[in-house]
Amino acid sequence: MPLDYRQLLEIATNTKPWKRPTGDSALPSGYVDTTANHKPDPTPTPAASINNKSVANTNEINETAAPADAPPPAEEIDEADPGATAPATDGLHERRLLDALYLDVFGEYENGHAVIFATHETRRKLDVIDKPDRITYARLLQLAGPPVKNIVARGNDPDENLNRVPLSQVQNAICYFAGYRRLTDQSLNGPGVWPIKDDDGHRQPGVVLVGAREAAEWNPTTETLTRVTHARSGGRLLDFSLAFPWYQFETMEHYLHQAADKDWVNDVIQEAADQFSRWRWKDAQAPFIMVGLVLAVWVQTVWVWRPQVAITGATKTGKSILLETLSAMFGHLGVRSSKSSAAGIRQAVQSSAKAVFVDEFEDSKHREEVLDMVRASSRGDAVLRGTSNQRGVTFILNHIFFLAAIEIGLQRAPDRNRYITMELIEPLPHNRGKLTLASTEELRLLGQKMLAIAVRYVDEARKLAVRLKRQRHKGVDTRVVESYAVPAAILAAAGSYDDEHANQILGRMLGVMGEEDQTVSDEEDLINAVLSATVRLSGGHEKMVSELLRPRSVDNLEILSRYGIGVINGSNLPRSKYEPKEYLFYDNTAVRKRLLSGTLWERQSLVDILGRIPGAVKDRPRIWGRRPSGVSLPMDYLEKNFLGDGTEILGEKKTNWEEW
Repeated sequence: MPLDYRQLLEIATNTKPWKRPTGDSALPSGYVDTTANHKPDPTPTPAASINNKSVANTNEINETAAPADAPPPAEEIDEADPGATAPATDGLHERRLLDALYLDVFGEYENGHAVIFATHETRRKLDVIDKPDRITYARLLQLAGPPVKNIVARGNDPDENLNRVPLSQVQNAICYFAGYRRLTDQSLNGPGVWPIKDDDGHRQPGVVLVGAREAAEWNPTTETLTRVTHARSGGRLLDFSLAFPWYQFETMEHYLHQAADKDWVNDVIQEAADQFSRWRWKDAQAPFIMVGLVLAVWVQTVWVWRPQVAITGATKTGKSILLETLSAMFGHLGVRSSKSSAAGIRQAVQSSAKAVFVDEFEDSKHREEVLDMVRASSRGDAVLRGTSNQRGVTFILNHIFFLAAIEIGLQRAPDRNRYITMELIEPLPHNRGKLTLASTEELRLLGQKMLAIAVRYVDEARKLAVRLKRQRHKGVDTRVVESYAVPAAILAAAGSYDDEHANQILGRMLGVMGEEDQTVSDEEDLINAVLSATVRLSGGHEKMVSELLRPRSVDNLEILSRYGIGVINGSNLPRSKYEPKEYLFYDNTAVRKRLLSGTLWERQSLVDILGRIPGAVKDRPRIWGRRPSGVSLPMDYLEKNFLGDGTEILGEKKTNWEEW
C-alpha cells in the first residue's frame, strides 16, 4: 500500500523507522535509513526539528519539518499580499510532501496556472504549470528532479511503488497551496537589480541582484554580499529563470570591495568616459553624462523618477555602434532591438530589470505606442491592456530606455522633458571609418565594475537625487532638472561629494543644453532640424547644413542653394523690413521637400513657425534669379544660439573626471 500523509509525516520527522524501497534511489536530505537493527535517534535532525514535540499532538506543532535547503514555511509568505498566509498547521501534510520534494508553491495566476520554485540544488528554477491538477510524472520529474524519483509513485506496479506517494497527492498538494496567493505580472522579480524589501513590503537598505539559478543580496551596513539560492528574499519573489548568468558572484564581491577605494572608482569612471569619447558628440561633456546614465540603468528600479534617453544624430554618426557598445557592457542583462512594437518590448522584458536599447526608432511604425509605454516607465505607472477574454492585464515598467534615431519624434514639451537627449555629429573627415572599440569581454568587465559602483552607492544616490531635483536652475524646467538629477546623483555619490558639489555636477550637465534648455520651442526645434539635416556631396560624401555654414565659402553656399538655403545681405534689401546685416534665407517649399522629408516638419509651414523668432522677416526676396516664398533669420542670432562663432569645433574638446 502507498504511504498516506501520516506515514510520510512520520518519515520526514524521523519518529518512526522507514524502510528503504528496493532499488538504488538515494534518500532525500533529512531522511533516515532504517535497515537492519537501526534505532532512530530520539532527537529530531535539524532539518526536521519540530520543537521536540510529539507528532501525535499536531496542535502543538509550531514549525514544519523540511530538508536543509527546503523553502521557508508558509507563514513567511509576503504579508503585503492579501490571502498570502497559511497558518502553520494548515495543510500540514501537503506542506510536508512539498518540502520533501523540494518544491515551493508561490501561488496562482488568475487563469489558474501555478507558479512553483524547485529548490533542489540540481534545479533552482521557477516554472509555471498550466494545469497543476493534471501534472504528469514526467513533467514533475523535469521540474523537481531527484526527489520525485525517490518519493513519487509512477505507473501501476505495486512492488515498484512500495512506500511511494501517489502522483494524485502531489497534484492535490500543489493545488492546495497555489490557491493561497493570487499572483500578477508584478509579483515576481526577474533578472536585474531590485530594492530589498521586508516581509511587509517596506524598502530596506541594499539591493538584491537576481541572476540565473541564484541571487545576491548587498547589505550596505555590513558591506557584505550574500549568496541567495532560494527564490524568496524578504518581501520579494525572485525569478531565476534567466538561461545565462549576467554577473559572477565572486567577481562582484571583489569589485564591491574595490569600489570602497575612491581612486579605483575614479579610474573606472574615467575609463568608461574614454570609451564614450570615441564618438563625436555635440558637447564635450556628453561622455560623462553617458557614464552617469549607465550607472543609473544598472539600478534603474530604485529611482523615484527615471529619465529616458534619446540618442540622436544624422546617419553615419555611430548611433548603432554606440548601442552595440552599451549592450556589450550589460551582457546578458541587455535587450537590443530595432523597429520593435510596445508589446514585443514588454514580452522581452517581462518581470525583469533588463537594460533596453531600441535602434532605428525613426523607422518604427510602432513609434507612438512605444513612446506611450516609455512615458509610463518614468514614474513606474501601471499600463492597462485589454485581452480577448475581457480580462485586463496590468503591466508595470521601471526602466530607463535608450532610443536611437535620426529624430525621436517628441512633439510635445511634456514628452521632451522626460528625455535626456544626447546628440552625435559626424566624425571629422580624417577620423571617418576609424572608430575602434574595445573587445566584447573588455566592455563586459567594464560594465561589471560600473555595476559594483552603482550597487555600492545606490542608497545614497537615491536620496541625493531627491534633494537635487529641488534645486532651481535658471531657465530650466523642473522636470528636466529631475531627469538630469539621476545621473548627477549617482556620479556624485560614487565620488562621495557633498550636496554643493553634486549640484555643481548637475549644473554642468544642464549646461549641455545651453540657456534654452531641452524644453525648447517649436521654432528652435525646427532650426535644429534644418541645421542637422545632411546634404549629399560629390563622391558620395555627406555633410550637415551647419557644417556647410562654417565657413560660408562660395562652394558651400552653392551646395546649400540646391536645398533652399541661402545667405542674403540686408543692406541690399528694403530698409523697412531688413537691417543692414546678413540673413539666412529658408525657402519654404525646397527646405521641407529636400531637407525635412520624413520628419514631423515636412507638412508644417516654415514661414509661420520661424516667423515668430525676433528679427525674422517673412518675404519673397530675389535670390537665385527668382523670388521664392520663405523666411529670413538674422545670421547673428543663429551664430549666437546655434552655430557658434566657428572658432571651436563641436565635440572635440576632451574633459577628464578630475575637472568635474
